[in-house]
Amino acid sequence: MNALNTTKVFEATLATVAVIGAAAVIVPAAGIMTAIGVVAGGLVAMAALETKKRAY
Repeated sequence: MNALNTTKVFEATLATVAVIGAAAVIVPAAGIMTAIGVVAGGLVAMAALETKKRAY
């Protein structure tokens, strides 16, 4: 019985570590993609403003 509980705790710990590890990989990647999106959006907006200024 005690060994069974130890195994369950061990499995739960592994699962938790796996989730945290996955989050540690996915979250920064998502953050980088968001940052790239913001920068790209900013460049597009700047380009649009430049073309409008030139059009006047």
